[in-house]
Amino acid sequence: MPESQIKVPLINICFSFPEALEHVLFFSLVRTLFLATSGIFIPIYILNFFQSFSLMIFYFFLQYGLFYIISIFFLKWIVEHRSIELAQSLSLIFMIGQLIILDFLKNPFLIIVLAFFGAFSESFYWLPKHLVLGLFGQRRKVTQQWAFIETLNVIVSIIGPVLSAFFIKVFGYHNFFFIFSIVIILIALGGVKFFKKYCLFPDRHFRPRKEKLDFSLLFSLEGLWNAFYAIAGILIFILTKDVLAFGGLTSLMAFSAVFINLLISKRIDQKHDYALGSLGYLIRANIFTLIFLAMEPKAVALAMILFGITSPLVDPSFYGFFYNLVKKYGAGIVYHRALLLSSFRTFGFLLFLFFPLQTVMGLAVLTTTALGLVYYHCSIKEMVNA
Repeated sequence: MPESQIKVPLINICFSFPEALEHVLFFSLVRTLFLATSGIFIPIYILNFFQSFSLMIFYFFLQYGLFYIISIFFLKWIVEHRSIELAQSLSLIFMIGQLIILDFLKNPFLIIVLAFFGAFSESFYWLPKHLVLGLFGQRRKVTQQWAFIETLNVIVSIIGPVLSAFFIKVFGYHNFFFIFSIVIILIALGGVKFFKKYCLFPDRHFRPRKEKLDFSLLFSLEGLWNAFYAIAGILIFILTKDVLAFGGLTSLMAFSAVFINLLISKRIDQKHDYALGSLGYLIRANIFTLIFLAMEPKAVALAMILFGITSPLVDPSFYGFFYNLVKKYGAGIVYHRALLLSSFRTFGFLLFLFFPLQTVMGLAVLTTTALGLVYYHCSIKEMVNA
């Protein structure tokens, strides 16, 4: 597969970049642009417009749980019988559909349709990205290649939320969502046409090998963590009702990860130190303790900034570890993780309907601690058996 050289002079990193990953880079940037400008404000809009925390949780339950699980089976068929490129292109179409629904979101029943489009947009983006990085990324440089893509995404994430919050404040949600949907359509059409010339995959039929069931507990705990973290990120809006505070804090969280991912990823690829992520998870457990003890704006804001600071400890290690699992065990482990992740994420969201916020944040402390310990065990075991 053709490769190009990527050089980051500020931190003296240079590595080859397979052509397939250039396609992932484009879709990642478009996806991040969507999340940083519109996506992160969807649950805020539901919470603010309908004045219902339960309705927002229902939206999370459908998009990141029930509908996400269903979408995995459709995605798997498209990847195995059509192409990864088609799946990623459909992700953009579902994304646009979600933005269009937002313009008409007056009736709470439309949240079901909104979540449906969101779930398919999510899975049709994330799973192909994991498959491409796992199957086409270079074994000794895959963490750096992931980090390069994520660093560009983070730059978009820094600028997007605070600017979007400003435009929402000035023009309102509906005008913003309508304008942005037009922008995404133009970017998607131009980008797909540009990349289709040379970024087609030579082997589109990935046959998964036997899953490594030893990692089921790890992926299940990761699903619970995803649910707790998603709601923790919205707490600042729940406590302040200020969209600018939410957007500004989200941008500040992203700022802490710029270039740090690249530096740490280089060490991980050289030393295979995937267990480093366990330290980040244990630190995050203590950050959840801060939220648990003080459910007030300043404490939550500090916690979210700390979550951003710890992301370079966790994410490069985990994804470097995971993409090497894909190389070792095949594409099947991507689907296995996705099913467990979404199933336990669903359960995690449901807890918010039956228990007070502070109680669930206490459960988040225990879950994240267990996740750190289980991840350490799995990563060390893989390093020994590598």
